[in-house]
Amino acid sequence: MSETLLQPRLRVLDGSCDAGLVQSRRLQVAEADRGGIVKLQWHPAHADAPAQLARVLGADRLEPGRISVTAGPAAPDGRGGEEARPAMADLLTSGAQAAVAWVGPSECWIFCARAERALPLVDLLEGTGAARWFAHEVSDSNVLVSVSGAACEDYLSKSCALDFHHSAFSVGAVAVTRFAQLSVMIARVRDDGFLLLADASHAAWLARWLCDAAREFED
Repeated sequence: MSETLLQPRLRVLDGSCDAGLVQSRRLQVAEADRGGIVKLQWHPAHADAPAQLARVLGADRLEPGRISVTAGPAAPDGRGGEEARPAMADLLTSGAQAAVAWVGPSECWIFCARAERALPLVDLLEGTGAARWFAHEVSDSNVLVSVSGAACEDYLSKSCALDFHHSAFSVGAVAVTRFAQLSVMIARVRDDGFLLLADASHAAWLARWLCDAAREFED
Protein backbone atom coordinates (compact mmCIF):
# COMPACT_ATOMS: atom_id res chain seq x y z
CA MET A 1 0.00 0.00 0.00
CA SER A 2 1.23 3.47 -0.81
CA GLU A 3 2.90 5.47 1.96
CA THR A 4 0.51 8.32 1.15
CA LEU A 5 -1.93 6.52 3.44
CA LEU A 6 -0.10 8.25 6.28
CA GLN A 7 -0.56 11.76 4.88
CA PRO A 8 -3.01 11.51 1.99
CA ARG A 9 -3.32 14.53 -0.24
CA LEU A 10 -4.65 15.11 -3.72
CA ARG A 11 -2.29 17.41 -5.59
CA VAL A 12 -4.96 19.30 -7.49
CA LEU A 13 -4.08 22.57 -5.75
CA ASP A 14 -0.60 22.76 -7.27
CA GLY A 15 -1.78 21.55 -10.67
CA SER A 16 0.14 18.26 -10.74
CA CYS A 17 -1.45 14.90 -11.54
CA ASP A 18 -0.99 11.20 -11.04
CA ALA A 19 -0.93 11.39 -7.23
CA GLY A 20 -1.06 7.70 -6.34
CA LEU A 21 -3.19 7.34 -3.20
CA VAL A 22 -3.66 3.56 -3.20
CA GLN A 23 -1.64 0.93 -5.04
CA SER A 24 -2.40 -2.70 -4.28
CA ARG A 25 -2.93 -5.86 -6.27
CA ARG A 26 -6.74 -5.54 -6.28
CA LEU A 27 -7.18 -1.78 -6.09
CA GLN A 28 -5.58 1.34 -7.54
CA VAL A 29 -6.68 4.88 -6.68
CA ALA A 30 -4.97 7.96 -8.11
CA GLU A 31 -5.64 11.50 -9.18
CA ALA A 32 -6.29 11.65 -12.93
CA ASP A 33 -5.69 14.32 -15.54
CA ARG A 34 -9.00 16.18 -15.65
CA GLY A 35 -8.34 17.94 -18.97
CA GLY A 36 -10.86 20.73 -19.54
CA ILE A 37 -14.31 20.70 -17.96
CA VAL A 38 -17.38 22.74 -18.91
CA LYS A 39 -20.64 22.72 -16.97
CA LEU A 40 -23.74 23.34 -19.05
CA GLN A 41 -27.23 24.05 -17.71
CA TRP A 42 -30.48 24.94 -19.45
CA HIS A 43 -34.05 25.81 -18.54
CA PRO A 44 -36.30 22.71 -18.40
CA ALA A 45 -38.62 24.41 -20.87
CA HIS A 46 -35.97 24.07 -23.59
CA ALA A 47 -36.55 20.40 -24.29
CA ASP A 48 -34.56 20.61 -27.52
CA ALA A 49 -31.35 21.66 -25.74
CA PRO A 50 -29.79 18.15 -25.58
CA ALA A 51 -30.43 17.52 -29.28
CA GLN A 52 -28.91 20.87 -30.21
CA LEU A 53 -25.91 20.24 -27.95
CA ALA A 54 -25.33 16.89 -29.65
CA ARG A 55 -25.27 18.62 -33.04
CA VAL A 56 -22.86 21.30 -31.86
CA LEU A 57 -20.44 18.75 -30.41
CA GLY A 58 -20.74 16.17 -33.15
CA ALA A 59 -22.22 13.46 -30.92
CA ASP A 60 -24.68 10.94 -32.35
CA ARG A 61 -27.04 11.58 -29.44
CA LEU A 62 -27.07 12.26 -25.71
CA GLU A 63 -28.65 9.95 -23.17
CA PRO A 64 -29.62 10.78 -19.58
CA GLY A 65 -27.35 9.07 -17.07
CA ARG A 66 -24.82 8.11 -19.75
CA ILE A 67 -21.48 9.28 -21.11
CA SER A 68 -21.57 10.21 -24.80
CA VAL A 69 -18.43 10.86 -26.84
CA THR A 70 -18.11 13.36 -29.66
CA ALA A 71 -16.46 12.98 -33.04
CA GLY A 72 -16.37 16.67 -33.89
CA PRO A 73 -14.18 19.43 -32.46
CA ALA A 74 -14.76 20.56 -28.89
CA ALA A 75 -13.58 24.05 -29.88
CA PRO A 76 -14.15 26.26 -32.90
CA ASP A 77 -10.67 25.51 -34.28
CA GLY A 78 -11.74 22.89 -36.82
CA ARG A 79 -9.25 20.31 -35.56
CA GLY A 80 -11.66 17.41 -35.32
CA GLY A 81 -10.22 13.92 -35.30
CA GLU A 82 -7.06 14.91 -33.44
CA GLU A 83 -5.93 12.14 -31.09
CA ALA A 84 -7.08 12.49 -27.51
CA ARG A 85 -4.52 12.75 -24.72
CA PRO A 86 -3.60 9.33 -23.29
CA ALA A 87 -4.49 10.47 -19.76
CA MET A 88 -8.11 10.79 -20.85
CA ALA A 89 -8.19 7.55 -22.82
CA ASP A 90 -10.47 5.87 -20.27
CA LEU A 91 -13.10 8.53 -20.81
CA LEU A 92 -12.68 9.33 -24.49
CA THR A 93 -12.64 6.96 -27.41
CA SER A 94 -9.76 7.20 -29.86
CA GLY A 95 -10.08 10.36 -31.89
CA ALA A 96 -12.89 11.79 -29.76
CA GLN A 97 -12.65 15.43 -28.73
CA ALA A 98 -14.98 15.49 -25.74
CA ALA A 99 -17.21 13.37 -23.55
CA VAL A 100 -20.63 14.59 -22.41
CA ALA A 101 -22.08 13.41 -19.11
CA TRP A 102 -25.83 14.04 -18.87
CA VAL A 103 -26.28 14.02 -15.09
CA GLY A 104 -29.59 15.79 -14.52
CA PRO A 105 -32.84 16.82 -16.20
CA SER A 106 -31.24 20.09 -17.37
CA GLU A 107 -27.52 19.68 -16.76
CA CYS A 108 -24.56 18.24 -18.67
CA TRP A 109 -20.83 18.21 -17.93
CA ILE A 110 -18.47 18.25 -20.90
CA PHE A 111 -14.95 16.85 -20.57
CA CYS A 112 -12.50 18.11 -23.18
CA ALA A 113 -9.49 16.04 -24.13
CA ARG A 114 -7.32 19.14 -23.82
CA ALA A 115 -7.56 21.69 -21.01
CA GLU A 116 -6.97 24.62 -23.34
CA ARG A 117 -10.16 23.79 -25.25
CA ALA A 118 -12.52 24.46 -22.36
CA LEU A 119 -12.79 28.23 -22.72
CA PRO A 120 -13.13 28.16 -26.54
CA LEU A 121 -15.85 25.56 -26.05
CA VAL A 122 -17.71 27.92 -23.71
CA ASP A 123 -17.52 30.61 -26.38
CA LEU A 124 -18.77 28.19 -29.01
CA LEU A 125 -21.70 27.05 -26.87
CA GLU A 126 -22.72 30.55 -25.88
CA GLY A 127 -22.56 31.65 -29.50
CA THR A 128 -24.78 28.84 -30.75
CA GLY A 129 -27.31 28.47 -27.95
CA ALA A 130 -27.19 31.49 -25.68
CA ALA A 131 -30.97 31.57 -25.50
CA ARG A 132 -31.14 27.94 -24.41
CA TRP A 133 -28.30 27.30 -22.00
CA PHE A 134 -25.59 28.70 -19.75
CA ALA A 135 -22.03 27.34 -19.99
CA HIS A 136 -19.06 27.99 -17.76
CA GLU A 137 -15.57 26.54 -17.43
CA VAL A 138 -14.96 24.65 -14.15
CA SER A 139 -11.71 22.76 -14.78
CA ASP A 140 -9.70 24.23 -11.92
CA SER A 141 -12.49 23.94 -9.36
CA ASN A 142 -12.75 20.14 -9.58
CA VAL A 143 -10.59 17.10 -8.95
CA LEU A 144 -10.78 13.87 -10.96
CA VAL A 145 -9.91 10.54 -9.32
CA SER A 146 -9.41 7.19 -11.04
CA VAL A 147 -10.49 4.03 -9.19
CA SER A 148 -9.61 0.72 -10.82
CA GLY A 149 -8.89 -2.91 -10.09
CA ALA A 150 -10.76 -6.12 -9.37
CA ALA A 151 -12.08 -4.77 -6.05
CA CYS A 152 -13.28 -1.40 -7.32
CA GLU A 153 -17.01 -2.18 -7.06
CA ASP A 154 -16.75 -3.39 -3.44
CA TYR A 155 -14.49 -0.46 -2.60
CA LEU A 156 -16.87 2.19 -3.92
CA SER A 157 -19.87 0.52 -2.30
CA LYS A 158 -18.34 1.19 1.13
CA SER A 159 -18.93 4.93 0.68
CA CYS A 160 -22.03 5.12 -1.50
CA ALA A 161 -25.53 3.64 -1.74
CA LEU A 162 -25.38 3.14 -5.53
CA ASP A 163 -25.39 -0.40 -6.90
CA PHE A 164 -22.10 -0.63 -8.79
CA HIS A 165 -22.62 -4.13 -10.19
CA HIS A 166 -22.14 -4.02 -13.96
CA SER A 167 -25.74 -5.16 -14.50
CA ALA A 168 -27.00 -1.99 -12.75
CA PHE A 169 -24.17 0.44 -13.53
CA SER A 170 -22.66 -0.52 -16.87
CA VAL A 171 -19.74 0.99 -18.78
CA GLY A 172 -20.76 4.51 -19.78
CA ALA A 173 -23.12 5.02 -16.84
CA VAL A 174 -22.78 8.26 -14.86
CA ALA A 175 -24.51 9.63 -11.78
CA VAL A 176 -24.18 12.44 -9.27
CA THR A 177 -24.66 11.03 -5.79
CA ARG A 178 -23.55 11.23 -2.17
CA PHE A 179 -20.11 9.67 -1.77
CA ALA A 180 -17.91 10.07 1.29
CA GLN A 181 -20.50 12.58 2.56
CA LEU A 182 -19.87 14.73 -0.52
CA SER A 183 -21.67 15.37 -3.80
CA VAL A 184 -19.60 13.40 -6.32
CA MET A 185 -20.02 12.52 -9.98
CA ILE A 186 -19.21 8.86 -10.63
CA ALA A 187 -18.75 7.40 -14.12
CA ARG A 188 -17.95 3.84 -15.10
CA VAL A 189 -15.36 4.01 -17.88
CA ARG A 190 -14.50 0.31 -18.19
CA ASP A 191 -15.43 -3.00 -16.54
CA ASP A 192 -12.90 -2.51 -13.74
CA GLY A 193 -12.55 1.25 -13.75
CA PHE A 194 -14.41 4.34 -12.52
CA LEU A 195 -13.81 8.09 -12.48
CA LEU A 196 -14.89 10.29 -9.56
CA LEU A 197 -15.30 14.05 -9.94
CA ALA A 198 -15.55 16.24 -6.84
CA ASP A 199 -15.15 19.87 -5.85
CA ALA A 200 -11.47 20.68 -5.40
CA SER A 201 -12.13 22.39 -2.08
CA HIS A 202 -12.88 18.95 -0.63
CA ALA A 203 -9.75 17.29 -2.07
CA ALA A 204 -7.97 16.70 1.24
CA TRP A 205 -11.11 15.26 2.87
CA LEU A 206 -11.78 13.01 -0.10
CA ALA A 207 -8.18 11.78 -0.18
CA ARG A 208 -8.28 10.76 3.48
CA TRP A 209 -11.63 9.06 3.03
CA LEU A 210 -10.45 7.13 -0.03
CA CYS A 211 -7.33 5.94 1.76
CA ASP A 212 -9.16 4.93 4.94
CA ALA A 213 -11.71 2.97 2.94
CA ALA A 214 -8.91 1.11 1.14
CA ARG A 215 -7.30 -0.41 4.22
CA GLU A 216 -9.23 -3.67 4.02
CA PHE A 217 -8.06 -4.14 0.43
CA GLU A 218 -4.36 -4.18 1.31
CA ASP A 219 -2.45 -7.12 -0.14
